[in-house]
Amino acid sequence: MNNNLPESFFFISTGAATGATFSTTVGNMGLIGSFGGISIGATPVLAAGAVVGAATYGAFKAFTESDPSAFGFIGMGSYGGIILSSTIAGMGLGVGGTAFSIGMGTMAAFGGVVGLGIYGFFQAINSSPQNQIVDSFATFERMERRILDRVSWQEAYNQIIIELDPVLAEMETKQKFTALEIEAELAELQKNVGCQNQSNFSPPPTENSELQPQEKLAWKCTKVIKAHTASINAVAVSPDSQTFATASSDCSVSLWNIKTGKRLYTFFGYSQEVQTVALNAQTPLLVSGDFDGKITTYNIDTKKHCQTFFAANSPTSHGDSVFAVAISKDGKNLVSGSADKSIRLWELKTGKLKRTFDGHTDKVWAVAWSYDGKTFASGSADKTIRLWNINTYQPPRIMQQHSGWITSLAFEQTENILVSGSTDFTIKIWNLETESLTRSLVGHVAPVFSIAIGDNGKLLASGSQDGTVKIWRLPSGELLQTLAGSYPVAFSGDGCLVTGGNGKNIKIWHQVMWDGTVSFSGEWWEILNVMPNANAETVKLAYRRLARQYHPDVNGDKEAVLKMQIINQAYNQFLLQKLE
Repeated sequence: MNNNLPESFFFISTGAATGATFSTTVGNMGLIGSFGGISIGATPVLAAGAVVGAATYGAFKAFTESDPSAFGFIGMGSYGGIILSSTIAGMGLGVGGTAFSIGMGTMAAFGGVVGLGIYGFFQAINSSPQNQIVDSFATFERMERRILDRVSWQEAYNQIIIELDPVLAEMETKQKFTALEIEAELAELQKNVGCQNQSNFSPPPTENSELQPQEKLAWKCTKVIKAHTASINAVAVSPDSQTFATASSDCSVSLWNIKTGKRLYTFFGYSQEVQTVALNAQTPLLVSGDFDGKITTYNIDTKKHCQTFFAANSPTSHGDSVFAVAISKDGKNLVSGSADKSIRLWELKTGKLKRTFDGHTDKVWAVAWSYDGKTFASGSADKTIRLWNINTYQPPRIMQQHSGWITSLAFEQTENILVSGSTDFTIKIWNLETESLTRSLVGHVAPVFSIAIGDNGKLLASGSQDGTVKIWRLPSGELLQTLAGSYPVAFSGDGCLVTGGNGKNIKIWHQVMWDGTVSFSGEWWEILNVMPNANAETVKLAYRRLARQYHPDVNGDKEAVLKMQIINQAYNQFLLQKLE
């Protein structure tokens, strides 16, 4: 070094300090373009300030010493800026929540500044002229190579999505499948000024109405309850929407406060798995059916056992497991379905057996009452649905379109509709007046074990073994949202949804205003299918596996983009947790 260094150091250090101050004052910055979004931290801004400082020193030396080579560096940098702008296309600079467009002219000017900066560094280092020029061109080549590497990421998108930071991957996913011009993207970003949480980034509008940023209601998980030590087989919400009950394979039934998620009481004493549960609308009564073939009732207020129902000359209620119970709206009658292929009608208050309905040729998995309490439906492993009138002895009406077991039933009262779920992966909507199939809802990729109707008959929830809960519009059958949950499912009267979680958990969902962003639902480890205490390498491998499975370039499912966003958000939640 010679005596030029102290003078040059003043220019360069001042520029670097200015860059650092700017980064601290403005906050988050980023480059936005066809390559996606790139965060700019304090170090790159500091370096940019140093370049500008060096450029200032370069300009000072060029004009004081009349060095014509300075203008060559400026021209070389401007040309590089133009080539870069042409290669990448539209770019934008996001600063402190506001986005600005960067055109070709700006890039040319910026390239000129960089060129002048390299000249300044050249003068500061003051090594041999030949080495300086070679080093300067090498610097430009390295810069160009790094930028063009990002362009190659776009070409190898299927591989890079599992290597990028998940938030950036999410932004690229949204951008790749929207086909918007940069101006529209920047306009969309400007709508989100002040949003500090990257996981709340809203995707730009698309032709798919499910992704359009508009104010509509969507379900968001508000609570996850560690409910039982074994699988949860059924859930029932009280008519006043204050409590709900869960029946589990751990031989217990628990009662919960729906608002706080706190356990109110657990009913023990079962010798076998509890398969089904129901709550009475008229009295504080809980009814359960178990694998041992018994129907048992408890008083919710006193938490005391009321009675066990017994069939004539039998120590149990049914000759085999009780899979379903349902209470009539007036609270007078109970109907039960069993693996013994029969349905039985009971007087709820006394436990007296009033009648047995035979006809199914296989296990009865589901029962449901019509609104008037005169008719009930039963669904069986014999793949039929039967409608029974409790006041006559006429043969049941039979509806048969499913190719698998009928596992769940629900009446929609006002439209005279019956909905059924099946192990054939479908949900079917039936017109009871014509006893005909209206439509079949397809979307689950595993058996559907639970369905529920809510919002005064406008919404249908279906819980499947595929680890999802789907929300449909009734009676149109339009799919509204897919949630990270499982069976069983139940609506409350005040708009709450209760679903299964990972088998032993319960999730509580509420509707929130939605602007198009896919909400992160449930715990990150549930979505990534790992243990909560999994190490970073295990989580990363799980994320890669899911990314390969759901990446839209290899997955033609119309919901692939949404699923990929959920996976990215889950992984980002893990990363944020590791930083805490």
